Amino acid sequence: IGSVSVDGCDVTAKTVFTNEIRRKVGYVFQYPEQQIFSETVEKEISFAPTNWGVTGTELTKRIKESLSTVGLEENVLTKNPFTLSSGIKRRVAIASVIAATPDFIVLDEPNAGLDARGTEELINLMKTQADQGVGIVHITHDLTLALSISDKILVLDEGKSISWGTPKKTAELLCLEHLIKLPLPDILNLSNILKKRGKVNQVTLNPYELASMISERE
Repeated sequence: IGSVSVDGCDVTAKTVFTNEIRRKVGYVFQYPEQQIFSETVEKEISFAPTNWGVTGTELTKRIKESLSTVGLEENVLTKNPFTLSSGIKRRVAIASVIAATPDFIVLDEPNAGLDARGTEELINLMKTQADQGVGIVHITHDLTLALSISDKILVLDEGKSISWGTPKKTAELLCLEHLIKLPLPDILNLSNILKKRGKVNQVTLNPYELASMISERE
C-alpha cells in the first residue's frame, strides 16, 4: 500500500503527533477565498501563529514581516479580505501561511488567474522563501512554470507517478514519450523538433540557448 511521510516522519504511524506535522506544512489553496474566513486581514494573518501560542511583539513582528514578504502595506490590515482583488487575496493567503513559519509551503496552482506580472512576482516570492530554507512544493498543470523554476519535478498521471527528476530530465522524457495529456511548451516543442532534425543536440526551454545551439550548427 505504501506510506506517507512529511520531513521523514510517517504520518500514518500511531505515535505521530498531528500538531507537529501541521506546524511543518503550510498550504495555499488554488482559490484563496476558499481558505480566507476572517473579517480583517490582520485577524486572517494572525490566526495560525496565534493557534501555535505566538502572542505580543513576536506576533506583531510576524504579521509585519509576512506582509512585507508578499509586498503588501500595513494599511491593508484593517480591510475586509473578501473586498480585495483576487491577486491581493492570494497575497493575504500566502502571508497567513508565511506568518506561521512552516518548514514547507504547498501551493496549489499558484499562478492560476494571474497575469504575467503577477506570475513573475509569485515566482520571486517562492524563490525568496526557498532561499531562506523553506521547502516549496507547487502543484501545477503549467509545464512552462514547472520546468523553469523547479529543482525537482514529480509528474503524476491519474494519481500515478510516472517521472521524478530534474527539469532537464523531465523535459527530455516528456519529449521522448507522450506521457501526459498536456501540450508541451512552445519553445520545448520547437527544440524537440529541431533535435529530431539534427539542428540542435538537446531540448531546452531557453530561447537564447536554442538560438545559440542553432548558430553553432550553421
